[in-house]
Amino acid sequence: AQFSGARRLTLNNSVSDDSIVRQCLAYSVFADAGIPASRCSFAQVSVNGDDLGLYVNVESVKKPMLERHFEDASGNLYEGTLSDFRDEWAGTFEPKTNEEQTDRADVAAVVEALKADDDDLLAELEPLIDMDSFYTFWATEVLVKHQDGYAANTNNFFIYNNPATGRFTFMPWGVDDTLSPYFWDGENSPHSVFANGYL
Repeated sequence: AQFSGARRLTLNNSVSDDSIVRQCLAYSVFADAGIPASRCSFAQVSVNGDDLGLYVNVESVKKPMLERHFEDASGNLYEGTLSDFRDEWAGTFEPKTNEEQTDRADVAAVVEALKADDDDLLAELEPLIDMDSFYTFWATEVLVKHQDGYAANTNNFFIYNNPATGRFTFMPWGVDDTLSPYFWDGENSPHSVFANGYL
């Protein structure tokens, strides 16, 4: 069943955000930067007459969202939860589409490409990852202080292998702790440039 074209709701109680606006602001900034991002709104929730208060309603990263952003929504979508393109971590990417068919060969190709020498690295990555989009994604994570995202913590993100290009695109997720005071303590870089992700 659908309601206004949606088959599911993802409601967040925003327990870590007293203002309740950080998620929608962050997704809006990603979208304005040209990154495929979830739509976001607010919902006053009540169950059986009990008012549960105001929640953030975030568009799920599923096929309908992919269809809005990509000409072909049949590619491999993976969720990154403490995931990265390192040999020992590649298996942590969770397939969200084509679950029975994918052998994660597309992820393994990025892992191998990242073993290239510095002089050859971009040439190896360009056919596999939309690097211009990735740079924008990375800069936007820093701009909105997404301390629990890919660049800072290899967490809370999606990658989609677009069949039209054969390249991965990064998408944000779990942005409820953005736009907050810094707590990030990465060893590899200053606060101004999150750089814990292997890319």
